[in-house]
This record gives sequence, C-alpha cells and structure tokens, in this order.
Amino acid sequence: MVKKIIFNNVILIAIVIATINSAFSADITVNDIINKMQQNLTGMNDIKSGAVATTYMGTQLNTMTQKMNYYFKKPDKIKIEILTPVKQTMVIIGENMTIKTVDGKISTMNLKQMMGGMGMNQQYFGADMTSMLKNYNITLDETLSDKINNIYTMTLVPKEVSQSSSTMGAFIPLKIEIFVDYNKGIIIKQKIYSKGNTPMAITEVKDTRQIEGIWFPIITQSTTFLPNNQQMQSEMRFENVQVNTGIGDGEFETK
Repeated sequence: MVKKIIFNNVILIAIVIATINSAFSADITVNDIINKMQQNLTGMNDIKSGAVATTYMGTQLNTMTQKMNYYFKKPDKIKIEILTPVKQTMVIIGENMTIKTVDGKISTMNLKQMMGGMGMNQQYFGADMTSMLKNYNITLDETLSDKINNIYTMTLVPKEVSQSSSTMGAFIPLKIEIFVDYNKGIIIKQKIYSKGNTPMAITEVKDTRQIEGIWFPIITQSTTFLPNNQQMQSEMRFENVQVNTGIGDGEFETK
C-alpha cells in the first residue's frame, strides 16, 4: 500500500512538473525573448573596454594575439582599435565599416550581406534588438531549447538575400540559430549557415558578467569554417569593461 502511494505521488509530481513546463513554454514567445534581450540593454548608452583576441588555424602553433580597445555607442556605432601586433582601426556605423591601416589607407565595405542582415552591433550590444523582426522570419525552436535552464533557441531566416554572382555567393548567411539565456537576456551561442545548411561559423559565450545591472559576454570562442575546408579558431576576452562613460561621436570619426 505504501509503495502504491509513493508511486502515485511520483506520477502526480511528474504530471504537475510537465504541466508547469508546458504552461511556461507556451507563455514564452519570440517577441518575449527579443524584448528580454532589449530590456537587458535599456540602461546602457555606451561601452568602453580593452580586449584580447587570440586566433589560430589548424594548430595552436600558428597563433596570433591581438590587443585592442573596443568602443560602442548607441544606436549603431562601433570602434575597434587594434594596438598589436599591427595597428589598425575599424569603425562601424550602421551597416558600413571603415578600415584604416597603419599607412593611412582607408577602405569601406557593407556588412549587411556579410552578416546576413544582423550587424555586429545587434549581436550582443545592439540598441534595437526588435529590428531583427524586420530583417528576419523568426521561429522558436522547441527541440533545441533547454527550458529547464531557460535557454531558448530561435531560428532566423533573412527576408532578403543578396543573389551574389561571386565565388563568395555560396557563403552568404541563409540561416542563423541563436541560443538566448532568457534569465540574463543575452545570446550565449550563435550558429550561422550558408547554402545547403552548411555551417559558416559558430560562436559561444564562455563567460558572462553583470556590470551596472547589465549582462555582458566577457569571453567568447568562435569557429569559422573557411571556403578551403580549413577551420579558424578564435577567442575574444573583454577586459576592464566600463559602461556609460559619455563617449562622444568624434570617437568614431575616421581621419
């Protein structure tokens, strides 16, 4: 009799948990997730930090380490100032990136095609995460989500795809999977795919930190799958992150 009661109680608890999980997951929508990401950044106007990027291809014997300064200002300004081993400055405003090399040469490019509509400033610190709804058809992937830990996976398919005739046309992002920590409101993993569901890049956040009430990715690791079947591994570590220091627009001018 006791065993039967225990068994019935276990079944009842399982049913209750399943019901709660079902009800909870039904409440979480794509809009909820994006709004949660937006809320995390509400009090952030600008970011200033140091960073160290380590990159290698094939084996770690061919490692390159870059030290840099990183700046971000709402709504869409990024500056990456590489200090070593070769000085170079990249400024991103909206969809356009300007690169200035140590010899003073300046070149520009458009990032929309390269990033599949998601600019670098939208990935982690974007001022308007809701703009993803304008650029993508977004679905919530229940099978890849980890509801126990409040990790939700969304699949993003660009509404517009550039039909490039170049050899790089096969490497235009056609699908992006983002894994969002709903409790923190940040992307903790991202997978980008090209034609034929071929992986282009995988980025995963290895460490996060809450600064001035805002959650930031502090360490990210990436694997980029190159056209020649090689893989490039990289790690980015942000250091001495400062929030709302009052960065002026002049910081993002390229002269």
